[in-house]
Amino acid sequence: MAQSKRLFRGLPVVDATEATTITVTKRDIVNGEAREENYCVVARAFRREQHREAVVHTTKVYIRDGERWLRYPVPERLRIEIIVSDRHGAFAAGEYELRPPKRYERLDYKPRVPSKPSGRTRRHHSTEGVRGRLSYDSKEEDE
Repeated sequence: MAQSKRLFRGLPVVDATEATTITVTKRDIVNGEAREENYCVVARAFRREQHREAVVHTTKVYIRDGERWLRYPVPERLRIEIIVSDRHGAFAAGEYELRPPKRYERLDYKPRVPSKPSGRTRRHHSTEGVRGRLSYDSKEEDE
């Protein structure tokens, strides 16, 4: 099944298919910048270990892979550390595993449409004091 092509910083985004592990060291923590998606603790750890650019948000991590971005969901444990760090708390050094998105998290996922609307509306929660929302390039393409 072809994935729809989202552009991020001018390059296509694809869902990751393999897990990757990153080790955050005390040096990454000291040199990381709070609320900076390109220079945070996790982004610095990716540059140091894998020699690849990473953009880290509270819900997704994008890792540059040649002429595309690999998209990973952020595991809960790492998400909490990112929020703590953004609020100028201490990031916990250690190993963090990023796994490929689950079926319902993938770019090409199409949810089942209920036969009749439930009438409920969902409120959006925003966490204060952390990095801003991710934005894709304004142009989207379909394969």
